[in-house]
Amino acid sequence: MLVTERLFPSTLVLTLSGRFDKKNDMALETAMLRGEEKNVLHVVFNLEQISTIDTAGIGRVYDTFFQLKQKGICLSLVNPKPSVRKILELVEIPKVLRVFESDDAALAWQASSSQFSSATTPSSAWNIPAKQDLSRQPDWVSHQAQI
Repeated sequence: MLVTERLFPSTLVLTLSGRFDKKNDMALETAMLRGEEKNVLHVVFNLEQISTIDTAGIGRVYDTFFQLKQKGICLSLVNPKPSVRKILELVEIPKVLRVFESDDAALAWQASSSQFSSATTPSSAWNIPAKQDLSRQPDWVSHQAQI
């Protein structure tokens, strides 16, 4: 996976291309560390150029969401292809993360959202629902053969 980054005031947009799977974890990890160093409040994964996402990629999205939330950083997704969007919906990611149609929409939401009005806003004050019981096997596991 190729990761391209663009930095805006308090937002890091990472455009991902290729396959979103376990083999490509290092490029994403490096980009995420750079975002943390720059003290951003919002990270956007632009999925427009992602051809496929597997269970490792889904796990990476959830892991990244929870790691960033603990640090007071919001994660959003942008413009997944229909096949990727279907997988994201099967695993209920849109119930946990905001999914926007464009980078501009994600940036506009960030600019207008009161949760970004202060760099010291604790993540617990954000109106982002936490994933519920992660100890049980998710329902989507039984649907893997259909993906």
